[in-house]
Amino acid sequence: MIELEYRQYAQDFLNATSYRVNPETRELEFCYDPFPSSGQEDQSYQKPLSEQLTLLEQRTEAAEAAILALLDLGLQ
Repeated sequence: MIELEYRQYAQDFLNATSYRVNPETRELEFCYDPFPSSGQEDQSYQKPLSEQLTLLEQRTEAAEAAILALLDLGLQ
């Protein structure tokens, strides 16, 4: 069993066609396949898109900071 905060992953639940708790990681995973095959066991489950977006935003900020640092070094 996992506990969620109120409205945690609300957008993910709205957009997902299916979800599950991964028994190995004990984390919630979502399937966003708009045309899921009925009875197909190996659907493409993934981390919530909201978490993926947050991670990408953090990586983008880090990359931009690194680029600015490199540009500053080149200007000196």
